[in-house]
Amino acid sequence: MDPALVYTFPEDRGKCGFCGGEENGYAKRDANGKWQAACWKCVKPESSGATQVKREKVGTVYTEEPEEERPKAKKNPGIPPSTHRPKVL
Repeated sequence: MDPALVYTFPEDRGKCGFCGGEENGYAKRDANGKWQAACWKCVKPESSGATQVKREKVGTVYTEEPEEERPKAKKNPGIPPSTHRPKVL
């Protein structure tokens, strides 16, 4: 079994080998090259707890206008129903 997988089982979880906090099945190599149990903050420190950048809106933003200010659109009458009925024998 790969030594990195030893720390992924729930019964083997414990304290982080780097910060001492609770680890959740992650592993990281220490300075000596051996795998140690680690928490997510120690595995990926640049992305843990970082605020996400809000994206700018793309396109046009529509706002609701009151009904009385909207011009009334003329409805298309469409095709009238047919008056042709087939003969039944």
